[in-house]
Amino acid sequence: MFSFCLIVIGLLIFATCWTNETKSLLSQYAGIIVTGVGFIIAIYQLRLSTNQYFDDLKKKEKDYLDLIVESKTDENFHSIKTQVFNKSGKNKKIKYSFLLLTKQEDNIIEDIQSIIQHLNLDLQINCSNNFYQLKDFISKPLYIGNSIGFIPLEFYFKENIRISNENPCYTYSFDNNEIKLQKGIYSIRFFIYPKKGCHRSTVDSLIIKKN
Repeated sequence: MFSFCLIVIGLLIFATCWTNETKSLLSQYAGIIVTGVGFIIAIYQLRLSTNQYFDDLKKKEKDYLDLIVESKTDENFHSIKTQVFNKSGKNKKIKYSFLLLTKQEDNIIEDIQSIIQHLNLDLQINCSNNFYQLKDFISKPLYIGNSIGFIPLEFYFKENIRISNENPCYTYSFDNNEIKLQKGIYSIRFFIYPKKGCHRSTVDSLIIKKN
């Protein structure tokens, strides 16, 4: 449409019976108008590109981290491998991360409340969104009742300040001869709380055949 208008303007200038001086002035004015319109279009396109760029940045900030948790058993020795994937390419900072071991049939909110009672803490936690509040009170692996385990993963929130387009992993291992978890099927939940955005968790099973 813009090109068509330019052609029409050119035809009107040179097909109309105007003096050469008038045509020259009209050509100059037309050139100024064309330059101005072109500048406006360029600014508009730049604005669109800039908006798209910042929209993409905001989207990447909201993109979730992908998580993996896997357990392996060798007699009484158990290993729990965790891994985080940041596919967005945008740096992500993790403010807290931990493993929660519970009996498969247990209610995890009730188990967290059991931990709070065990530590005699004045905390009200009724959903997983608030589990990170335990960060200031549990600095090392904690086991209670031979059936609940809470393991902070400092590797993700202290050793790694930020996670870029990488896939860091960490394996936690323990000897059940020392921990003495009861026999049964356990759920291992891997929780990540990023500085921005919602927390994520994933789960695997761990079978304790004897204690």
